[in-house]
Amino acid sequence: KVIPHGINSAFKVADRVHRNIADCNQEHPFTVVYISRIEPYKKQLDVVQYLKKVRLNTGWPIHLVLAGLASDHSYFQQVYSQITICNREENWISYMGAVPYENLREIYSSADMAVFASTCENMPIILLEKMAAGLPIICSNTAPMPDFLEGAGLLADIEDETDFSIKLQSLIQNRENRTNLSKIAQTNALKYQWSKTAKETFQFLFSSSTINS
Repeated sequence: KVIPHGINSAFKVADRVHRNIADCNQEHPFTVVYISRIEPYKKQLDVVQYLKKVRLNTGWPIHLVLAGLASDHSYFQQVYSQITICNREENWISYMGAVPYENLREIYSSADMAVFASTCENMPIILLEKMAAGLPIICSNTAPMPDFLEGAGLLADIEDETDFSIKLQSLIQNRENRTNLSKIAQTNALKYQWSKTAKETFQFLFSSSTINS
């Protein structure tokens, strides 16, 4: 029996507004969010470098928000060093550290797009939270992420700079696609409800105990 994990319904953002990149400016930049622990397999360093090149190539006012516990000190130093370099001329990257769970919805609701670049997961709850919030997502194409995303975002090879950068740029540029992916994401996220998880779990346990008795 496969029973979906539950996701807090508070993450849902109703009537999300999807802006054209042409309508964004330095005062109101296009915000990309990536929340996850700062560890090598989460690939924050790659995301920073790829977005840096997209900004340079397009001139778009993109703001990257990184949040998550710096659980790997050595890797965090590399990421933070790159953030410092990127912010010397223009502060376009914010690192928020470990964010309290109750504050996550606010971060998701204020973003235009999300990245999930991890290459190794078992149950990517953060990905499901971003889906529930209706964020357009560019996601690592390694398993099991495609199984959870189910067409609700763009899959890209984080190890391939060209592939990931092209898809980053295309998703930012295409408001219609972002709008459609947002709707699919929220629909797919409906499968992950605690009420459904609880109901199916108890049904399974009672049916199993009846059979065993």
